[in-house]
Amino acid sequence: MLRDQLNALLDHAREPHIDLSVIPTNIDGYPGVSFGFVILEFADRRDSPIVFHDQHGSHVAAESPDEVKRYFKSFDQIRSLGLHGADAIAAIKAARDKAV
Repeated sequence: MLRDQLNALLDHAREPHIDLSVIPTNIDGYPGVSFGFVILEFADRRDSPIVFHDQHGSHVAAESPDEVKRYFKSFDQIRSLGLHGADAIAAIKAARDKAV
């Protein structure tokens, strides 16, 4: 199952609109983030981005421009820790080859 998921990532990484990053497992936490979040951006720029995050077992939406800006900053910090391009592909292939 894991091998299939990693192969799917490798397939999608070939798409021109996909920018894949891999955060190494030896990174000690992510800056300023103690929970998962998703940033939704919309094709119509008149629609403002929204962030959904977990908080005490429930999902919370952040819509104010200042809140959303903080999440974009956290995302950029996390992304800066990652492997990109050929390094990301190599890391996924290595994980796939170790998967059972």
